[in-house]
Amino acid sequence: MEDDLSWRSWSLLCMEILSPMAKGLFHKAIMESGVAIIPYPKAHDYEKSEDLQVVAHFCGDNASDSEALLRCLRTKSSKELLTLSQKTKSFTQVVDGAFFPNEPLDLLSQKAFKAIPSIIGVNNHECGFLLPMEAPEILSGSNKSLALHLIQNILHIPPQYLHLVANEYFHDKHSLTEIRDSLLDLLGDVLFVVPALITARYHRDAGAPVYFYEFRHRPQCFEDTKPAFVKADHGDEVRFVFGGAFLKGDIVMFEGAVEKEKLLSRKMMKYWATFARTGHPNGDDLFLWPAYNLTEQYLQLDLSVGQRLKEPRVEFWTSTIPLILSASDTLHSPLSSLTFLSLLQPFFFSCAP
Repeated sequence: MEDDLSWRSWSLLCMEILSPMAKGLFHKAIMESGVAIIPYPKAHDYEKSEDLQVVAHFCGDNASDSEALLRCLRTKSSKELLTLSQKTKSFTQVVDGAFFPNEPLDLLSQKAFKAIPSIIGVNNHECGFLLPMEAPEILSGSNKSLALHLIQNILHIPPQYLHLVANEYFHDKHSLTEIRDSLLDLLGDVLFVVPALITARYHRDAGAPVYFYEFRHRPQCFEDTKPAFVKADHGDEVRFVFGGAFLKGDIVMFEGAVEKEKLLSRKMMKYWATFARTGHPNGDDLFLWPAYNLTEQYLQLDLSVGQRLKEPRVEFWTSTIPLILSASDTLHSPLSSLTFLSLLQPFFFSCAP
């Protein structure tokens, strides 16, 4: 299990589990809102080339070949590497034959990984305020034309598929706010929910105990800083998992938590800690969290059990438009510039009382 709280940590953890180089290093895993087959961890060749030039310039005369670059980077301080990372955009997944002998999806489908107990989950509004921060014009609503334009720009879905997307998400939506809400649901489905569910199925089918959750609580502390339509946004669960309401001193994660939020946080901490110790999350005084088996039951946080989360949308994105399961270049790497990733952190720790 990883300590880094950024979105990257959960996705990178899932990638590490699939690597033969990590054999024996992981015995349990928790993947919150990020898995190896999310559609955006790959970059186009031209982006990689541009970033390589940035790194070469950074290393100067020490950049004669790949090994020299690596030796150079190993001499740099953490601050220097952070500065470098802010100048690049495509330090992303590479199938190199060593860390990744094959595409992550192929490794999953071939069961070419060690089956270990996992908690995998998502929030119920993963893109709730991420896209509106970048495109504030949709805060008050969106028309279908703007929504489809944003979908094309962000996901690079080929034009011939757009009518299928429009029919699936917008066919009965007429008001601007309905269209906005459907657009945000669509992006959350593609970038987080469907990849997580597919990953859970592969881990389950490989014989690993899997526990799936959907976090559903909007933190009270965002009452004045996020629009009312936002539910459980990307990263909102972190302050509950790490007991933000109980932290003192310089670390501020969850000021203004109400009593029911403190109760939810205590329960989530106990689920997570029990899983870390035993490989399953359940305890005597906890609501039963069923394993993710063929009935696909999952825990809804606030605490209840659901079944087959978003099954029609999983079918749509894996069969009707196989964006998640396709290795086709026409449907691969939907985010060419990866600029959308910059949206995934601004509200991670900020939580106004």
